[in-house]
Amino acid sequence: MPVKDPKNPFKFWDEVGWLVFNKEDVRIYEVDGEQYLFVGQTMYASTTERDWYIKNVMGYAKGRVLEIGLGLGCASKVILANPKVKHLLTLENNERVVEAYGRLLPRHHLLLTDVYAWAREVPKQFPMFD
Repeated sequence: MPVKDPKNPFKFWDEVGWLVFNKEDVRIYEVDGEQYLFVGQTMYASTTERDWYIKNVMGYAKGRVLEIGLGLGCASKVILANPKVKHLLTLENNERVVEAYGRLLPRHHLLLTDVYAWAREVPKQFPMFD
């Protein structure tokens, strides 16, 4: 069993997994077919969440959907699998997370922005998202 090393916080991940993306502060490791996204030393997302999204999000998503934070894109893919979803807008503020995700799916738009800055600028005259 790998041990934690205070000099290398990713020693465990380096020993048990494959580093599939590494740019600046963003890393993605693959272990046993699952992926884990780190920004800095914080794990932000993993594909192990997929079943939770299917159970708790997929059935409720419809129309125009707003997603805050891209992560590994698991939630995005689950949301877009629902044919009732016409459009998904994802707000993400980390350019390297977007780069790691790759190409967008149909009906998926991504805005590289800080959610708080975006919320101050968005018109509030009518509901934009379902």
